Amino acid sequence: MNTILILIGVGCIIGAIIGGGVKLVQIELSPVASLWRQLLLGLFGIILVVSGIVAGKAPGPAQSGPAPSGTQGNPSSAAAPGTGVNTPAAGQQANAQDYILPDSQDRRLTADDLANLSLAQLRIARNEIYARHGHRFKSADLADYFSKKSWYQPSADESPLSPIEQANIELIGQYEKSRG
Repeated sequence: MNTILILIGVGCIIGAIIGGGVKLVQIELSPVASLWRQLLLGLFGIILVVSGIVAGKAPGPAQSGPAPSGTQGNPSSAAAPGTGVNTPAAGQQANAQDYILPDSQDRRLTADDLANLSLAQLRIARNEIYARHGHRFKSADLADYFSKKSWYQPSADESPLSPIEQANIELIGQYEKSRG
């Protein structure tokens, strides 16, 4: 959608410029003959281009790609030494689109947070909490999924989950059982 806005906007700007350019060589195109029409067309084009750029930078849905299916029991957690929770490697930066539930380690989730997630997304969201602690997944699809995340760093060191994380895992698990 944003590409379409940009293309239409550029077309309007070009139309406004051409309308002014052909007047210089004594040719008038009736659709853009008026200076006001040219200005409005150019302004409209600029607005469309800016809207398209802004729409392209807006955050998208929580997870639009394919997600692994099935369920997995609660694994034990492992964490990077000293920190307890994984952060992106040097030079890499995770963003909210790297997670199904970006703040599941910081706050208790609610029913509204989970209401629009598929069963597969719920499974990933639950295991995201373990992955932040560096859990090494036995399930091939989860191991593959999380290995593609810049912030995921498998670790053999164990660290406990916080009470918030434990509560969120339990809530997500209940939602998985009710839907599966």
